[in-house]
Amino acid sequence: MNLNWANWGKFPRPLLKLYYLGAPTDIQYRRIYNRLKYFNNGNLVTDLLGNIIRNQKVRFTGTQFYIPEYTVGKRWSARYQRFAGDFPARDVNYDFKVVAREKITVPAGTFDAFKIEGAGWTRTNDDSYPINLQTRYWIAPGIRRGIASENLQRVANPGGRYIASERVELVSYVQR
Repeated sequence: MNLNWANWGKFPRPLLKLYYLGAPTDIQYRRIYNRLKYFNNGNLVTDLLGNIIRNQKVRFTGTQFYIPEYTVGKRWSARYQRFAGDFPARDVNYDFKVVAREKITVPAGTFDAFKIEGAGWTRTNDDSYPINLQTRYWIAPGIRRGIASENLQRVANPGGRYIASERVELVSYVQR
């Protein structure tokens, strides 16, 4: 796995910053049916571990970002397909590693969390170029959602422009 986070501070500011609980984007849990979790009237559907099955625009098959158990040094791969609108299915490939256990502070508080890094690739919707994918996220034992995540997408062509950059943080949660 070849991760290059040394330049993270040099990347353009995130194009999108979400708070998945609290303003500006509330994700409200609604129900579990057939081993899937439904949020916001079905606009977001995940498996029981939090892996996205579909959102308003995209459907995924077999994502494995979130796994049942974490230990420092653990590695796994995720291979799945992404379906977006009328475009053909795109393969997405990631290799993940649990790199540390550390404290992370987000608006919802400070958590002792596992830090996971992943690198992968897919192709643009029009199939013109491959896209390099980098992600890292923090997940805490006992919290059934991610604490924070950072994602980068860069077109693998001579210009190598960044097409997506985001950071998602937990603002608040209620665990029942």
